[in-house]
Amino acid sequence: MDPSTLLRQYKGDGTSGYHPGTMLIGPGYTYSQRIYSLWHSSKALRENVAFMWLSGNSRPDFPTVNRFRGRVMRAVVAGVSGAVLQR
Repeated sequence: MDPSTLLRQYKGDGTSGYHPGTMLIGPGYTYSQRIYSLWHSSKALRENVAFMWLSGNSRPDFPTVNRFRGRVMRAVVAGVSGAVLQR
């Protein structure tokens, strides 16, 4: 996957927030662990040692995870899906 699609979603100004790669831990690893709820995903980032280690102890709250999955991931998934279909 080309990370430029993900990085283009961020303006680069304002507060530092969470790194996009770290935010991918939420949907990526939680889905592999059969956790599909955003609430449980953000809770796991705060309470589960494996999740905390993978995310570098970043603890995004529910609205942050929700915004990332809804806005940023939608654009990334569309780009990846298009690339897969072209090959």
